[in-house]
Amino acid sequence: MVRYDRADDVRTIAIDNRDQANALTEELFGQLIDAFTEASADEVLRAVLITSAGGRALCRDGHGTVRPHIVA
Repeated sequence: MVRYDRADDVRTIAIDNRDQANALTEELFGQLIDAFTEASADEVLRAVLITSAGGRALCRDGHGTVRPHIVA
């Protein structure tokens, strides 16, 4: 799950997949895209802070299951 919160003009996006050391999954990638899309539409927002839940790891590699496609 990706959780996000806003305080004043800063949005915090937290990756919360503690059981798998915050490994990125296809579902988490989709949620991150949604969170960043929403943040980019906010004209008052000045910063986005990315963090993770659990304090153990920011994220793991997705165990080779996630293949993000970058579109230029």
